[in-house]
Amino acid sequence: MRVELKGLTYELQGSCRFYGKVPIDIDNVEFCGVEVDTKLKCRHGLQPVRRVAFEGTDTGRRFISCCIEDADRCDFICWYEPEWPMTMKNALQALWKKLDEKEQSMYCEIDSLLNHMLYEKLKAEKEKEDVETEIAEIVAEFEEKLQVMRTTVEKKNKWFMISVSCNVVMLGVLASVFALKT
Repeated sequence: MRVELKGLTYELQGSCRFYGKVPIDIDNVEFCGVEVDTKLKCRHGLQPVRRVAFEGTDTGRRFISCCIEDADRCDFICWYEPEWPMTMKNALQALWKKLDEKEQSMYCEIDSLLNHMLYEKLKAEKEKEDVETEIAEIVAEFEEKLQVMRTTVEKKNKWFMISVSCNVVMLGVLASVFALKT
């Protein structure tokens, strides 16, 4: 099967698989939009769209597939290029493996950081709780001491008033006694 695209003719013989797993794709301004140069239709009966694979050993290969973008996309697929040579597939597989390892490493690091942050948060909350308890104990102790001081001051004020009253009475008595003697 031949398909003409922008003045170039592509031979789809052998590389066209009409139904199968549709790979993840990336945007490519040179190869995008509805494929109008073909009579092929997807299972929905719609014109297919041009895409560039971005998954596994098919990365970089051009294909057409269903134009629906969500989970309702059918499994229609037709590749423009034949499969990559084994050396390219191996290189792509190694790159994807490195990417997966790096991603896994990042997830482990993020998980470790989140666990450390959670530990530090719990530690800070415990310290805050301890400080609040200590402050509450200090405030209670000072309030207790303040109450004791108030009670002591009240007792001293009573005794002071009693002694002042006694002195006033004694002065009154002495003044009366001296007034009687003179």
